[in-house]
Amino acid sequence: MSVTSTADMSAPVPVVPTTPPEALASDLCWLLTRASQVLYAQFSAALQASGISPRQHAVLATALTGEHTQTDIARTVGLDKTTMMVTLDELERSGLAQRRPLATRSARPGGSRHAGRRARGR
Repeated sequence: MSVTSTADMSAPVPVVPTTPPEALASDLCWLLTRASQVLYAQFSAALQASGISPRQHAVLATALTGEHTQTDIARTVGLDKTTMMVTLDELERSGLAQRRPLATRSARPGGSRHAGRRARGR
């Protein structure tokens, strides 16, 4: 495989052949994997101007949908606990996120989401 580097030499970028080998051209898993790699690379490049990574974007987009615990967000995004903590640390350092206690959960441990919404509305 031929590999080239990005301008900052931080990550190798594979050279994409114009036509896949015949054995792979009809392999749906391989085609989907390649499509995912290309889309991820393009998404990363698009986010670079805003200074965030796709992982940080996923955490922020999820956090903006409502009140969530760190565990809820990690589960939704598909991150392990350690990666979630690192991501939140990065987002806090850049001023894009802030951890804060959820009063409704500590006031009513084990309560349903509906009860939490009622408590928030008081």
